[in-house]
Order: sequence, then C-alpha cells, then structure tokens
Amino acid sequence: MKQCKTDLVAQYCINFPDTPSLTLAKKIFSEHPDFCSAEHARDLVRRVRGRHGERQLFPKYAAIAMNYKSGGLTDSGISIPEAYDTKPERYIKGNWLVLSDTQMPWHCTEAIEAGIKEGRRQCITHVLLNGDISDSYQFSKFWKRPDKAIFIKERFALEEFFQTLRENFPKADIVWKYGNHDLSLERYMSERAPAIYDEKEHNWFEILNLAEYGVEVIQDYRRVYLGKLLVVHGHEFGNVQMPPVSPARWLLNKAKVPAILCSHFHKTSSDNYTTANEDLQTAWSIGCLCGLHPRWRSINDWNQGFAIVQIKDSKGNFDVQNFRRLPNGTLVK
Repeated sequence: MKQCKTDLVAQYCINFPDTPSLTLAKKIFSEHPDFCSAEHARDLVRRVRGRHGERQLFPKYAAIAMNYKSGGLTDSGISIPEAYDTKPERYIKGNWLVLSDTQMPWHCTEAIEAGIKEGRRQCITHVLLNGDISDSYQFSKFWKRPDKAIFIKERFALEEFFQTLRENFPKADIVWKYGNHDLSLERYMSERAPAIYDEKEHNWFEILNLAEYGVEVIQDYRRVYLGKLLVVHGHEFGNVQMPPVSPARWLLNKAKVPAILCSHFHKTSSDNYTTANEDLQTAWSIGCLCGLHPRWRSINDWNQGFAIVQIKDSKGNFDVQNFRRLPNGTLVK
C-alpha cells in the first residue's frame, strides 16, 4: 500500500526535528520524486509543523507541531521556541598552546614545527586550534581553480597534522574551535547536497575520525574562555571589509572586554587601554601558520606566529606569550 504523502512527511519531521523546513523539503523531494516539486514538499512540511497557522494545522500531527515549536508552553500559556545555544566553553586550568590559520594544504611546515617545539619545551598540557586549520579550498564561496588543493590532498594533510599533534602531545587535551574556513565544508553540504546532509561524513570531525585522536570540536561561532581570557577566531564579529592596521586595537573596540585574543588576521599585535574606571583592557592577535604569499593575496602584511596561554590559578588569572616567527625562523615575543 502506497504511503500517504503527509504521513511520509510527518515521519521525516520526526526523524529530523531540527532540520530547517526548506532543507528537509529538498531532501524529501530528492528521495521521493513523486512530489510535484521541493516547494510541494515544503508546503506539507510547514503544515505538519504547524507553520501555516492554526486553521491549517493537521490535528493528527499536533504533537509534531508542538515539538517543533520546541519546548511547550510557558506559565503564561505562550509558546516560546528554545533559545539557540551560544554559551561559551570555559576552561579553568592548563598550559595552552594556541595554533591557528594553518589553512592546510597551504600550511608552512617550518612554522608549525616551531610552534610544536616551543610547546614541548614549555611542557604544555592543552592545545587549542583556534580556527582555520583547514582551508576548505574547494568548498569556498570564492573563485577557485579545480586543479588546486584537491580535497583528498587537504584531507591527507589534516590527518597527518592531527597524528603529529597526538604523537608530540600524547597526554594533552586537544580542542579545535572552528573558524570561517573550517565551516565551509558544512555550508557547502547544506547548500549543495541537502539530501545527504544528515549523513555523518559531512564535517571534519567525522571525515578525519577525530575521535580516534581525542579531539574536541567547538562549532557554531561559540566563544572560548581560558581562565579569564576570552578567545575567539575573529569571524564571530562578521565580515571585515578591510583588514585592520592593528587587529588588537580593532578587537578592543569591538569586544569591550577586559582581555581577549583572536586569530583570523594572520598578524601578531597587542594593545591595551585604561578605562575611566581605571580598569585595564588588553587584546592580542596571533600570527598564522600558513604560507605568507598565497595566489589570492600575494602582497600582504601577514606574519607567522602562535601563542602560549598559561592559566595561573583557580581565579582564572593568566599569562600570554605571543610569539612572532621572523623570516629567518627566529621566534620573538
């Protein structure tokens, strides 16, 4: 017996309760072409989820509609959707090596090795990969050449990188906070292949089998605190039309917090000022670990670098060492 289209859509809504209606409709249409169009499927998804108004709600699927509105009723009887989770990840101890912007396979091996060697010398206990570890070149929204940085090459470079990290820091906690480049793969899959978006292998964690290396992944633009130090990649503030002369000064003006560190701009800088209340506010930006002259921006003011952040006590006090790698390979801070 052929299944009713509405029952079929209802089952999809149960299986994928958090998937956006249009994305889910495209998936349904691709797997069941007897629907007239993706828009036809979307109309039924919206009806089942109660998004067409109370008069057009299917009583049979009232439970699905209530679940989609997430969360039932408040004491006032008003249905309020569940808030998007933006809570930061907080770490209260550790000696952290902060690496970022390797943008594999456009990485600089010597710069990465310098960071790892310094981390070993200082006996770090944790590693924070602060975004753009992958370049996701073929998934970029910008113009790219199909014969450059093919996906398989990028994947192999990343696998070797995580293997090297674990070999050098066998007992360290490794945390990868996604940057804008790292998110390109999932964005590409959601826009170009929604029919298979629910498959596991659409993100770097699954593709690289990072559970095997004990890597924790932080997605969705979430912030990180190392003690009292706020750490962001830099893309969380939105697009920047022109790179700032001093990323640290830009960061102070944007964030307005006592202490913050970012990557993203491929440039080492620091700045501080004292408020009218005599509170000191300080910001750092760290250099990149990729090559300095890519085809798409061969002339720039970048430099290579990394940081080490030591959380000194239970109150969250910390110390930042912001390393710059000079062209001759010397590390300065």
